Amino acid sequence: MLKSRILFCLALIGAAMLAIGYDDKQAGFTILYALLLLCAFCAVSVLLAPSFLTFEEQAANSVVFKDESFSYGISIKNRGPFLYPGAVYNFYNAELLSFEGDDSLGVCEPFKGQKRRYEVCFPYRGVYSLGLESVTVTDMLGLFTRTIHNKNPLTITVFPERDEGFAFSMRNDPQDSSMHQDIFNEDYSAVADLRKYNPADSLRKIHWKLSAKRGELIAKNFHSFEPDRTILLLDTTKINLPEKARAQFEDKMVSFAASAVDHCARAKMPACLVYGQPGVDEMPVSVSGEIDGFYSLLAGIRFEREKSPVYDMRSVAGTYNMMAFLSDIDDGICAALKELISFDHNVILYLFLSEGRPMTPLKEYLLEGLRAYGVGVKLVRVEPLEGAPVQEGGAA
Repeated sequence: MLKSRILFCLALIGAAMLAIGYDDKQAGFTILYALLLLCAFCAVSVLLAPSFLTFEEQAANSVVFKDESFSYGISIKNRGPFLYPGAVYNFYNAELLSFEGDDSLGVCEPFKGQKRRYEVCFPYRGVYSLGLESVTVTDMLGLFTRTIHNKNPLTITVFPERDEGFAFSMRNDPQDSSMHQDIFNEDYSAVADLRKYNPADSLRKIHWKLSAKRGELIAKNFHSFEPDRTILLLDTTKINLPEKARAQFEDKMVSFAASAVDHCARAKMPACLVYGQPGVDEMPVSVSGEIDGFYSLLAGIRFEREKSPVYDMRSVAGTYNMMAFLSDIDDGICAALKELISFDHNVILYLFLSEGRPMTPLKEYLLEGLRAYGVGVKLVRVEPLEGAPVQEGGAA
């Protein structure tokens, strides 16, 4: 660009000298005017570029799960008579676009269009902008440039994935039966009466010994109870880590919360996800098992709180069990959890650790105190994910 401008200025100076200082002034002025007209032509072509260039973008899906590939296509057409040989295209989250072969869009020729299709895969949950961010066009001589910004990028919502290891442990971990209530809301330790077995009854209701004596299947009726609700507490305090490490850390916590929500929905357990102030930043788990709304919520949750929502749980009335997913622990959080235990709330704590947030002697001391107080403590290690770029404004 600078070289083209210097050469053009030298040409203008040479034409001016030819027009003024030599005998053939007519030829000199002709060259000078021609260069000036050419300069004006290039300036007009760049000024009119937004009117002539049109962009069409299309994504195969607007909602995907993380690590799920999908197709993104862009079509660019030049409807004008001007040639733009130096077009430079900038994309949102360009590092995630992959194209086989020559991925440059090239020259914008007059009255022609070009298309490209890319494969996109987002490594973290979040709400992302995708598509053309801007295009910078240059005139034929390289004298002028014009940047055209795309004010309406595509929005892609990336759902978190359930952590399969955590989901499996929830289905099989007998640590605290109060966290795994029966879907029939019956207390299997208290038999109310006996009756003949109905084919619609569960096999666990059969009184096997009495059935063997009588020669027919006898079923047990159990006392019903109102199960305690389960609060799934997601700690959304700000995590002070580098951008990539922070996104990985948040993503792991959200995937555990998604697994817990899915488990409660499938088991029809009364539950509620709290991700901030109770009563405001919360969402009840649907007893019908529908959790699509939770994936949209978890995709956009931002970790920006100044203090842990554990402190706010003291104001929540009623009986409930709590499963807390915390990014850190200190004396204040430890005291708040012990207070909940003292008021007969069952608590299971998942503490997340990483290279940037390792286990310390203080944390070990606090966790031992919580275990002695009756809190179920589990540690989760966030392993670094190699080669996964994170863009500003990407992962929520």
